Amino acid sequence: MNSAQKGFNLIELMIVVAVIGILAAVAVPAYRDYSIRSKVSEALGMASSLKASVVEQAANGGLASLSGNIGVDSSQVSRYVADLAVGDRGVISVTTRNTGATVDPELQLVPSENGGGITWSCLKTSETLASQVPPNCRDDVAVGYTTSTDPKDIEDTVGALFRAFEDFTEKWLADGRKMGILHRDSGSYSWNNSTDFMNGFFEFAGITDFNRSGYQPISDFKVFYKRDANGNPTSEVAGVYLQIGGASHIRFSNGKTVSGKHYSNYIDNDSKQLRLP
Repeated sequence: MNSAQKGFNLIELMIVVAVIGILAAVAVPAYRDYSIRSKVSEALGMASSLKASVVEQAANGGLASLSGNIGVDSSQVSRYVADLAVGDRGVISVTTRNTGATVDPELQLVPSENGGGITWSCLKTSETLASQVPPNCRDDVAVGYTTSTDPKDIEDTVGALFRAFEDFTEKWLADGRKMGILHRDSGSYSWNNSTDFMNGFFEFAGITDFNRSGYQPISDFKVFYKRDANGNPTSEVAGVYLQIGGASHIRFSNGKTVSGKHYSNYIDNDSKQLRLP
């Protein structure tokens, strides 16, 4: 009589090993990211006391009156928190450590004034992986903004704003939002129209030193989009216009920055299209 086969044959064992390998390849990184997020959450929890201090101080003179170093002491560090700092206008920087990430996450908590109260946005640095921070902290801080009138700083600023608008526009449309109504006289969005759109951009970019009353030295700010044959705005950024220290600066889609000329010098009369220099 033939005895019944017991155990697995080679092919069955190989299948089992392959399945285990696939599960491990998916589960191990996911668990690692989960562990890092829990450590980052601890850091955000420690920053909560600083948020309360910012709100309290801003009650007297608004966020514009805050110059940093609010309620920070050496005790506000831990095994996973390397540094907590409050900068101008109440922006809280959170630097983590020992999280197990290749690059320990860094976050910014950005306050904004809204109807007499203060709302907060949580942003990450570009080097921080989105999967390793809480879901509400996965938009990047836009870097490179400065109110310096040094020519190199200006070029860096308008270039950074141009790239930030490209990223923001893509996200805005991906969220199912529509482009707002442009300024008819220039075919642009600026800080004094398309409020939802521009408010969304300021929050996305983490910009805290612009306001609609003409903050100096930045006194004007517009973004231009290319338009289709019917004159409707497309999602492609044509240029960014900025006035810094009373002088005009434009960054075009071809990468060129022009200073000393108003955007009206580059507007086609019919289509209100910003022309390349």
